[in-house]
Amino acid sequence: MNKTKRLSTVDIIKIARAHVSRFSFHDTVDISMLNGFFRGVCFGLSDKEIKNVELAVLPLASSEKVSDHQFDQASRILKLCEFLSSKNGSSVQRMVYYFSKAL
Repeated sequence: MNKTKRLSTVDIIKIARAHVSRFSFHDTVDISMLNGFFRGVCFGLSDKEIKNVELAVLPLASSEKVSDHQFDQASRILKLCEFLSSKNGSSVQRMVYYFSKAL
Protein backbone atom coordinates (compact mmCIF):
# COMPACT_ATOMS: atom_id res chain seq x y z
CA MET A 1 0.00 0.00 0.00
CA ASN A 2 1.39 3.40 -1.01
CA LYS A 3 0.92 5.90 1.78
CA THR A 4 1.60 9.48 0.90
CA LYS A 5 1.95 12.10 3.57
CA ARG A 6 -0.41 15.01 3.10
CA LEU A 7 0.78 18.48 3.92
CA SER A 8 -0.84 20.22 6.84
CA THR A 9 -2.46 23.62 6.42
CA VAL A 10 0.50 25.14 8.27
CA ASP A 11 2.93 23.51 5.83
CA ILE A 12 0.92 24.81 2.88
CA ILE A 13 0.99 28.34 4.29
CA LYS A 14 4.75 28.09 4.89
CA ILE A 15 5.32 27.11 1.25
CA ALA A 16 3.04 29.92 0.09
CA ARG A 17 4.87 32.44 2.29
CA ALA A 18 8.21 31.33 0.87
CA HIS A 19 7.00 32.01 -2.68
CA VAL A 20 4.73 35.04 -2.31
CA SER A 21 7.55 37.32 -3.46
CA ARG A 22 7.04 35.94 -6.99
CA PHE A 23 3.86 38.05 -7.07
CA SER A 24 5.56 41.27 -6.02
CA PHE A 25 7.16 41.69 -9.44
CA HIS A 26 3.77 41.84 -11.17
CA ASP A 27 1.55 44.88 -11.38
CA THR A 28 -1.56 42.74 -11.63
CA VAL A 29 -2.53 39.42 -10.12
CA ASP A 30 -5.30 37.51 -11.84
CA ILE A 31 -6.62 34.00 -12.18
CA SER A 32 -4.58 33.26 -15.31
CA MET A 33 -1.38 34.05 -13.41
CA LEU A 34 -2.45 31.90 -10.49
CA ASN A 35 -3.36 28.94 -12.68
CA GLY A 36 -0.23 26.85 -12.83
CA PHE A 37 1.77 29.18 -10.59
CA PHE A 38 3.70 26.30 -9.03
CA ARG A 39 3.55 23.84 -11.92
CA GLY A 40 7.11 24.62 -12.98
CA VAL A 41 8.49 24.15 -9.49
CA CYS A 42 9.13 20.55 -8.52
CA PHE A 43 7.97 20.12 -4.94
CA GLY A 44 6.62 16.63 -5.29
CA LEU A 45 3.19 17.96 -4.30
CA SER A 46 -0.10 16.51 -5.44
CA ASP A 47 -2.35 18.58 -7.70
CA LYS A 48 -4.64 19.27 -4.74
CA GLU A 49 -1.73 20.48 -2.61
CA ILE A 50 -0.52 22.73 -5.43
CA LYS A 51 -3.98 24.28 -5.72
CA ASN A 52 -4.04 24.85 -1.96
CA VAL A 53 -0.61 26.52 -2.05
CA GLU A 54 -1.71 28.70 -4.97
CA LEU A 55 -4.81 29.70 -3.02
CA ALA A 56 -2.84 30.34 0.19
CA VAL A 57 -0.57 32.74 -1.69
CA LEU A 58 -3.46 35.13 -2.37
CA PRO A 59 -4.05 36.56 1.14
CA LEU A 60 -0.29 36.95 1.53
CA ALA A 61 -0.02 38.71 -1.84
CA SER A 62 -2.92 40.96 -0.87
CA SER A 63 -1.14 41.89 2.36
CA GLU A 64 2.03 42.70 0.41
CA LYS A 65 0.07 44.96 -1.95
CA VAL A 66 -1.41 46.81 1.05
CA SER A 67 2.05 47.31 2.54
CA ASP A 68 3.16 48.73 -0.83
CA HIS A 69 0.12 51.07 -0.84
CA GLN A 70 -1.33 49.31 -3.91
CA PHE A 71 -4.85 49.23 -2.52
CA ASP A 72 -6.64 48.64 -5.83
CA GLN A 73 -4.50 45.56 -6.45
CA ALA A 74 -5.07 44.34 -2.90
CA SER A 75 -8.81 44.71 -3.42
CA ARG A 76 -8.68 42.75 -6.69
CA ILE A 77 -6.75 39.96 -5.01
CA LEU A 78 -9.30 39.82 -2.18
CA LYS A 79 -12.10 39.50 -4.76
CA LEU A 80 -10.17 36.61 -6.29
CA CYS A 81 -9.90 35.10 -2.80
CA GLU A 82 -13.68 35.32 -2.42
CA PHE A 83 -14.20 33.72 -5.84
CA LEU A 84 -11.83 30.79 -5.29
CA SER A 85 -12.49 30.03 -1.62
CA SER A 86 -15.36 28.38 0.20
CA LYS A 87 -16.66 28.26 3.74
CA ASN A 88 -17.43 24.58 3.16
CA GLY A 89 -14.19 23.57 1.41
CA SER A 90 -10.79 22.42 2.58
CA SER A 91 -9.09 24.03 5.56
CA VAL A 92 -7.12 26.29 3.20
CA GLN A 93 -10.29 27.29 1.32
CA ARG A 94 -11.99 28.12 4.62
CA MET A 95 -9.01 30.12 5.89
CA VAL A 96 -8.91 32.19 2.68
CA TYR A 97 -12.70 32.58 2.70
CA TYR A 98 -12.82 33.97 6.23
CA PHE A 99 -9.74 36.14 5.67
CA SER A 100 -11.34 37.77 2.62
CA LYS A 101 -14.71 38.20 4.37
CA ALA A 102 -13.04 39.81 7.39
CA LEU A 103 -11.53 42.48 5.18
